[in-house]
Amino acid sequence: MANVRDLAVNLAASVVAGTAVWLAQLVFRHRRLARKRAFFGLPPGSGCMVVVPRHASSPRQHSVHDRDVAALVELATVARECGSRAEVVTADDAPVGIGRLTEFCIGGPLGNARSAAHLRSLLPGVEFETYQATGEALAFRIGATGYRRAPEEAEFVVLAKAYGPAMAHPVFLLAGQTARTNLAAARFLSSQYRELVRKYGESKGFCLVLRIAEPATYGYDFVEVVADAPHDAFRSPDSQRDLLAVDVHTTGVGALVHQLSDRALTNVRVMVGDALDVLHDMLPPASLDEIRVFFPDPWPKARHHKRRLVGPAFAALVGSRLRPGGRLHCATDWAHYARQMLEVVAAEPTLVNTHGGFAPRPAWRPVTRFEQRGLARGHEVFDVIARRPGAHPASAARTAARRELGELPYGSG
Repeated sequence: MANVRDLAVNLAASVVAGTAVWLAQLVFRHRRLARKRAFFGLPPGSGCMVVVPRHASSPRQHSVHDRDVAALVELATVARECGSRAEVVTADDAPVGIGRLTEFCIGGPLGNARSAAHLRSLLPGVEFETYQATGEALAFRIGATGYRRAPEEAEFVVLAKAYGPAMAHPVFLLAGQTARTNLAAARFLSSQYRELVRKYGESKGFCLVLRIAEPATYGYDFVEVVADAPHDAFRSPDSQRDLLAVDVHTTGVGALVHQLSDRALTNVRVMVGDALDVLHDMLPPASLDEIRVFFPDPWPKARHHKRRLVGPAFAALVGSRLRPGGRLHCATDWAHYARQMLEVVAAEPTLVNTHGGFAPRPAWRPVTRFEQRGLARGHEVFDVIARRPGAHPASAARTAARRELGELPYGSG
């Protein structure tokens, strides 16, 4: 009888212990699933939206790259594991609005118009460009740091979590330089979300830059975080820059000074004078990150075209005053002047047109009184953006520092 009792006690103890372990594992899995649902904004029974980009080289409007398809499958699996339903749409078919449900937006602004909108509104410090003239495709920068694709060596992707004004459901943006980088970001988000929860919590936004190393050899298996840049990404670049405003008209300068005072801005200096004189006599070579010329006097009469600001001498002076990687941005509502700007940039050896022609209007560019007047007259507005070739000093310095720390081998970056 004693043996039977001992056996029964041991059996009961095993059952109790096993039940306790099972309950502990159940609670653990439930809590982990709850954190996952909170992080992705996917409560059980909810819906989410996966916005896919158009295939860049396909003539068909609704064609999607196979790696972008693999990325959406990865994200749809995340939704299914959270008990949510994923709806796959293109940017053209996506419903109007933000924050009503969680959104996964795949691809950069060239292939996905919704990504372009999110970058303008939610991540104004992230800027994508195309270097058609130099073959440096799909470079982007965050703040002062640029990330350029080195084919077969290194590619980059922005992985961000952001919220609209209502702070309801998040937008996850996976904006890569290639479809391969989009897939790498999707797999990183799916596999590393627990680390992201530990670092950022369940409801805080973030912006990471991932580097896909040696994609020709490793595919999308070698992924590393090279930047954690929410501060630069979520803020407008101008709030982090020192600005010098130059105007020959004192009335415009006075109005600007009043606006600066009302907004308590301390990073802007104002000068009354001619921009050419200021550039030539007061600013040293390679001292500026950017020069903006918005709606200069068009001097519409043919005999007055020689008075226009943007001409060959101005372009050469701009090229000498910009730092390597610095930018010239012009805007006008006069078509003839816009074509002249394109010709001047094309003829200046120190400048490269970043779009190969007219650039799309950046959402951050303010609408000036002169632009409003031109639009009221039915004029089309043109933007011309050029860059001085070379790496920006801040980007080069950061790369050198990473080499010193052993994060990058020499000869890379």
